[in-house]
Amino acid sequence: MKKRNQILAGVLAVLLGVSPSGVYGEAFYDVEDVAATDAAAQEITDVQDEESEQPEEVTAGEESQEAKFTSGVDSETEDHLFTDGADTNAQDPQEEIILEYVEEELASPLIVNGEPGDTDGIHVFSLEEYDGSYGNQLDGMALEVYNTYVSNLFVNYSTFNGESYEYKASEPVTFEAKVQDNQIVQDEAYEEAILQVRVNMQAALDAFTYDYPEVFWMRGSGYSYSISATKQNGKYTGIISEFTMMPSLVEGYNTNITDNMNNFLENADAAAAQIAADTNGKSLYEKVKAIHDYVCEKAVYDAQNNLRVHSAGPMFIGDGHVVCEGYAKAMLILCRKLGIDCACIGGFARNSFASSGEAHMWNYVKMDNDTWYLVDATWDDQLSGIRTIYLLAGWNSKGFNHNTLREERTEKDTFSSPTEFTPQAFIYPLISDNSYLTDTETSPGHQLSKTDSKVATCTETGNIEYWYCSVCKKYFSDEDEKKEISLADTVIPATGHQLSKRDRKAATCTEAGNTEYWYCSACKKYFSDEAGTKETTLAATVIPATGHQLSKRDSKAATCTEAGNTEYWYCSACKKYFSDEDGKQEISFVDTVIPATGHQLNKTDGKAATCTEAGNTEYWTCNICGKYFSDEAGTKETTLAATVIPATGHQLSKTEGKAATCTEAGNIEYWNCSVCGKYFRDSEGRQEILLADTAIPAGHQLNKRDSKAATCTEAGNTEYWYCSVCKKYFSDEAGTKETTLAATVVPATGHQLSKRDSKAATCTEAGNIEYWNCSVCGKYFRDSEGRQEISLADTVIPATGHQLSKTDSKAATCTEAGNIEYWNCSVCGKYFRDSEGRQEILLADTAIPAGHQLNKTDSKAATCTEAGNTEYWYCSICEKYFSDEAGTKETTLAATVIPATGHQLNKTDSKAATCTEAGNTEYWTCNICGKYFSDEAGTKETTLAATVVPATGHHYGEYQLTKEATALEEGVRTAYCSCGAYVTIAVPALTPSIKLNVSSLRLRVKQRYTVKVTGLAKGDSVVSWSTGNKKIARVSQKGVVTGKARGNTIITIRLASGYTKKMRVYVQKGIVKTTALKISNARLTLKKGRSYTLRTTVAPVTSQEKVTFKSSNSKVVSVNPKGKIYAKKKGRARITVRSGKKSRVCVVTVE
Repeated sequence: MKKRNQILAGVLAVLLGVSPSGVYGEAFYDVEDVAATDAAAQEITDVQDEESEQPEEVTAGEESQEAKFTSGVDSETEDHLFTDGADTNAQDPQEEIILEYVEEELASPLIVNGEPGDTDGIHVFSLEEYDGSYGNQLDGMALEVYNTYVSNLFVNYSTFNGESYEYKASEPVTFEAKVQDNQIVQDEAYEEAILQVRVNMQAALDAFTYDYPEVFWMRGSGYSYSISATKQNGKYTGIISEFTMMPSLVEGYNTNITDNMNNFLENADAAAAQIAADTNGKSLYEKVKAIHDYVCEKAVYDAQNNLRVHSAGPMFIGDGHVVCEGYAKAMLILCRKLGIDCACIGGFARNSFASSGEAHMWNYVKMDNDTWYLVDATWDDQLSGIRTIYLLAGWNSKGFNHNTLREERTEKDTFSSPTEFTPQAFIYPLISDNSYLTDTETSPGHQLSKTDSKVATCTETGNIEYWYCSVCKKYFSDEDEKKEISLADTVIPATGHQLSKRDRKAATCTEAGNTEYWYCSACKKYFSDEAGTKETTLAATVIPATGHQLSKRDSKAATCTEAGNTEYWYCSACKKYFSDEDGKQEISFVDTVIPATGHQLNKTDGKAATCTEAGNTEYWTCNICGKYFSDEAGTKETTLAATVIPATGHQLSKTEGKAATCTEAGNIEYWNCSVCGKYFRDSEGRQEILLADTAIPAGHQLNKRDSKAATCTEAGNTEYWYCSVCKKYFSDEAGTKETTLAATVVPATGHQLSKRDSKAATCTEAGNIEYWNCSVCGKYFRDSEGRQEISLADTVIPATGHQLSKTDSKAATCTEAGNIEYWNCSVCGKYFRDSEGRQEILLADTAIPAGHQLNKTDSKAATCTEAGNTEYWYCSICEKYFSDEAGTKETTLAATVIPATGHQLNKTDSKAATCTEAGNTEYWTCNICGKYFSDEAGTKETTLAATVVPATGHHYGEYQLTKEATALEEGVRTAYCSCGAYVTIAVPALTPSIKLNVSSLRLRVKQRYTVKVTGLAKGDSVVSWSTGNKKIARVSQKGVVTGKARGNTIITIRLASGYTKKMRVYVQKGIVKTTALKISNARLTLKKGRSYTLRTTVAPVTSQEKVTFKSSNSKVVSVNPKGKIYAKKKGRARITVRSGKKSRVCVVTVE
């Protein structure tokens, strides 16, 4: 993807060279211009598609040298993501690399709030040319981002969610990436790509905020994006393509966006409509002044601490409290709505109290002489009332001190810019040197405004075409001011009505009538009286059709013998029939009749009756009326019941029930029909069954008894079956092997006992009685026969417990042992720490040994002034002193003392200080304690620092310039001391500077132009000229630019100092046409016989359209091809200067 051109980098330097504070510059754009923006975007896209290869480009690193980015957002990794790289080479598939995630907030311009007449505003943004839309001058990513703003925030503002939306670049930003530890290295190429994105984003935001002030509720925008890298052919390519755009909103306007926007647009339209009505028929000057006065009256300068005052919002949906941005934006909105060319200008300005300029915003307005002028409503809106000092002012107007950062005007600046900036600021429209009133009134002559002709009507007068002079207040019927007339002469009287009568006509059901009225064929109006004084409308004369008086007739189906009818409506007024409720589809009465159908008969054959089912005679049924007939012709009607032959019923005989035995079958009670042969469970013959269903089978009713093992005391049994019918026992499930109950019994086994001898209980352990235990059933018995069963608990003899006596505790002394509190058991003889006898101890554990509690004092050497001591120990119990750690050698505290030694002093003589070395006063130092004294006796202690006499230091004279600074290296200034020492300071190298005679260049293919360089700092020089794309334009090392092929590219001029200047070159196939033409004088007065050369300025400077001069009266004034005017005789003539389609007129008066 193409890199953004140098002009954008230069602009970003202007914008980001200040601290961000949250408000963006805005300009204005009409709703009707959206299509133009889209068309321009398509045109740029088409141009890019035609270019066969990428131009040579200036690196982002070079651009960033000029731009001081202070966006306030660190582009460090916030997250790590992965993305799939597309496989573009089957032999070397791409490798996916970890992403970097970047989130930034676009830098906000500077806000300066001041009092009325002071300065306030925002930084400007530089683009190619001003044509009413800054977006038209963008391309590539910047244009795409700009269009997303337009679509999401302006065209579709009612659907904006107030948070964010997505954008994907059609041509991603790519760079040669380096990857280390699976992370993208943030090297120069990485930073270049980040800068490229930032420049495009900033350009799009600034262009949008200038073009669409209607989006007053947006304060700026942040954005986030991912950076991925794919590997192919051993190299990584970084890719940036998908973005999340996050507009930030102005507090107070960030809710109800749709309603606020609708109210804003409606109120702005209303204000513009009122101004248009008030200035109808007036001059352009009066229209501009009316807008200027409206803004001043509506606005209240108020530098509140909120962002609303920096928008046009308060001007149309608020209290009007704004700063200069609100003034300028409202002025622009209203001018555009009245069809007046206007631009919103940002830059620097100062008042009479300021020594340097501050950020400010104002307007340029294009007048009817095809010239632009300055309007600053902010400064004109003073507390004492509305002024017009800055209403259509020129560059040389009194009090002019506005600087647009425009290079062509820097030589006329009245002050220096308060901040550094790149010269490529907005190329705004070039304003006139003089004010509008000066330009139009300097020379004698009428100031005419045309009033178009107006046709008279029946009631209103019209007028002829005429011209009015705002200077002499006279009227003329011609543009040449020769035929003076009065205002009355311009009037065309009203014609009066041309009336024709329309008689009254009564209304019918379907046709409207009308009252009596008269119609004027001239004005096309209607009147209710013959005199034409009572105006009415055609609609008011109408007598509505009465409509049908309809009654509905419901539909009725035809029968076999009677006709029916369809649904229809009958009008009692016009006696007509209709098939619809609205009375629109007329029919006849015959159309409503449905004829009788006749019978549709189906035969049912006769059927004989059975025991259970009725039969029937032969009969016929009608499908339509449902009636029954006994004959085929349908003449003998009958009933369905009359055709029935009743069922005959069963002839039943009963069989009694018989019980089944274990060996013989039986049967249930049942009945048999002698007619149909069927069997039934009941005597009524309703529950039919089969003969097999009556049988009761023979067989045993067996119940199983599971086997049960015998125990010590209870018998068991084997598995067997018992029949509940015959009461017999069987050893098999089938009941074939009969047995007896006694044969199934398994006898009890008896106990297997073992004896447990008795055991006596102790203090801590339980004992037991004598008892026996069965190894089979696990039970316990008191006797050896196993008859007296007991539980295991019954065998236990509980422990007896200790018989304890207490011994009280006794403290130990330095010479006698003591003991702790303890208890002794008289039974077992053991010792315990507690009264419950749970914590057993030895008798030795109860003793507390005798002994001293000694604390050691370490030995301390004696000093000059303080005594020391030998090593000793002190007993905290008996308060005695000992010379040994064991406490066996008693001593006294006095015996441990070592007396102080006294000072041992050495003298240091006094020494005088010099320029570079410190001196000292006389002092003494102790060899033992190291302290310092100012007296020989060592009684006056001091510090070494107190003895120091500081060095006097060098006393240098004034600095003298010993080496001049240039743009290439620093200069040097030197100062000397009386001792011969010297110091130097650097004189900063001169700031590189360069001025070109053009800021951009438009050439035809093969056309040449030499760019002139001036304004170089001392020592600097041009070292190279280079082009971004040699196929589009070439440049020689002497600055000669030659167009080669259609397109645009950047010419870079590099200085010896390293500074670079960039200029965009546009190359086209057709000739370069004149887009602007200025002349030195619009009016001129000469004495007969004198001459004057009319100076012209053509834009662009490379225009190939010749400048021509022509006199309207060569007898009065003649002009040669070089613009030299000759005054021949008294009179007046017009000199018309033309270049292509542009022309200017100089009115020359000869005296």
